[in-house]
Amino acid sequence: MTSKEDLDFALADMYNEGSDDEREAALQEAMAGEAALQEDLDFALAEMYENEYQSSVDGEFLSDLSLAELESGLGLTPLQAKKVLSRFKEAPN
Repeated sequence: MTSKEDLDFALADMYNEGSDDEREAALQEAMAGEAALQEDLDFALAEMYENEYQSSVDGEFLSDLSLAELESGLGLTPLQAKKVLSRFKEAPN
């Protein structure tokens, strides 16, 4: 994978040395590297979104958890866990 630093160096180098053909080739290489970086970023973001979506929590899931599970499994504080459970007891079915 090409780093952003490599791309910046290639672009700067392109204007300082070589013929027009060499500059054009350096520009094309830098653009291809930037496109590859963007694809990697897009893929990473899509993967992060998918992981978050799969690990999302809905009301039905929460209503089935105990106080201890809310605290340990979801990392809620004891007060937060009690509030979550109380909301389910108050809510009409």
